[in-house]
Amino acid sequence: MNKKILVIFVTVLTFSLMLTPFAIAKPGAEKSNEKIQTWHYEKEVPFSVLLSGEHEYIPSFEKPNILVITTTEGFISYEITVEGNTYVQGVDFDCVDVYTKYTANKPTFPDPAQLWPSETQSAHLLVYTTFDFSAYPGSIEGQLRIMERSSHGNTHTTSLWGTGDLQNVVVQATYYNTADDSTPPILTVYDDGTVIGWPDMAPL
Repeated sequence: MNKKILVIFVTVLTFSLMLTPFAIAKPGAEKSNEKIQTWHYEKEVPFSVLLSGEHEYIPSFEKPNILVITTTEGFISYEITVEGNTYVQGVDFDCVDVYTKYTANKPTFPDPAQLWPSETQSAHLLVYTTFDFSAYPGSIEGQLRIMERSSHGNTHTTSLWGTGDLQNVVVQATYYNTADDSTPPILTVYDDGTVIGWPDMAPL
């Protein structure tokens, strides 16, 4: 074979192989919306939710080295804002499958009731929440599961999975909270970060 023709043949073959993955991609495969947008939420949580949750004292109630409190109670209110569009609990979505776990290591209790420690060597908080947008048809359809975790002062919010319009959503954020003067206090939790793949739909 002529050397020049051989070089051309090899070049064309190489180029064809480079294109092969795109040529055999599944027809009509759904593409992920990778648009980065701002993510913000505000929720109100009664501190009594944790106080009334299930308490586990390890190894014993009298001398606990670890306190674990778990609850499945929800929130007073919840609002999610994505790039200026605000979605409201009870109007645009419901919070379902809420699970909260608070773990305190080496807790010190100021009173015999031992509901909440005054001091701890370390504390960890884990909150799982599923937002069900399908509960209110007409806008976004699907569910989104997120996880909030706090350990050694570091707080993170991460999406775990989504369905329907929310199946490609990725949330990465951090949160903090403030408390009012009521007894027990109402905590307002603020979360700020970014979201990728949020559907281009305005709330109802």
